[in-house]
Amino acid sequence: MTLDSGDHQEMHEIDKLRLLRLEGPPEALEACLGLLTPWVRGGREYSASPSAVDGQLDLYITAEDAGDVEAAWTSWRGNALPALENVTMRWSSVPVRDWELEWREHFEPLRITDDIVVVPEWDRATKAPVLIRLRPGMAFGTGHHATTRLAIQKLEYLGCRDQRVLDLGTGSGVLAIVAKCLGARHVVAVDQDPSSADNFSTNLRLNGLDGQIRYIQEDVEVWHDFNHDLIVANINRTVIFPLMEHFSQSRTAAILIVSGLLAQEESQFLDHCQELNLQSTHLEQEEDWVCAVVSKPEGDQAGHPEMN
Repeated sequence: MTLDSGDHQEMHEIDKLRLLRLEGPPEALEACLGLLTPWVRGGREYSASPSAVDGQLDLYITAEDAGDVEAAWTSWRGNALPALENVTMRWSSVPVRDWELEWREHFEPLRITDDIVVVPEWDRATKAPVLIRLRPGMAFGTGHHATTRLAIQKLEYLGCRDQRVLDLGTGSGVLAIVAKCLGARHVVAVDQDPSSADNFSTNLRLNGLDGQIRYIQEDVEVWHDFNHDLIVANINRTVIFPLMEHFSQSRTAAILIVSGLLAQEESQFLDHCQELNLQSTHLEQEEDWVCAVVSKPEGDQAGHPEMN
């Protein structure tokens, strides 16, 4: 595969990365992930997927941001932040690799459902009713992480045809693309990470969707526009919980798919739903991750938006 200018730029950016390894209790690592997300290059999934289920969390941070992370960490330590208790951090250089070769070796066609298959852009042999082409990049979301697979399955189950869909924390754009390919009439994708924009745009082009999905760069945690039919948020608990509060206070009648919760956070999630008078259904677990559908009780949707 010939590298275009965007590929060369991405290879150059990878050269500037440093690996931050955190070790500690899984719950503490998940909290640390929430604190460090603004500095994480491209979200939570790349190469060795950052995962807080085995006591080790690997995050890629740009060299220029490393100093800010160190300063923030020192400040948090000084304030005795509970999330940092029993957590150690260690920096190392990102090994020089042939990233394109690794992508070719490890990114195999992935069947998410009977109809939906995710393939790398160079795959021309795989066929499926809904074929999603992606250029593996630094943005989160190739379908190989359980949270992404669960979210895709929920989108298909609930149905996207003629729906207005909102993808919060879009990363690579895979969920927004799936929604559009499943017949959504209007899709908005939101992410605060500027590094996801190029990969998102490339993936739209690979799927023939140029100009068909609106991309907004904004902090998902403070998002308040829920004027949609179906909302999907594949992000961690520290962002999902505030988002659920905004959702509960809105005048929307939308259905919210939440993914990115650890299995041990399930009871805390259900308690949070009860506190906010939200209903949780279709809760499903894959590996150590949980996905659920959240909605308001019938009759608690006063002033819900007019369906355009």
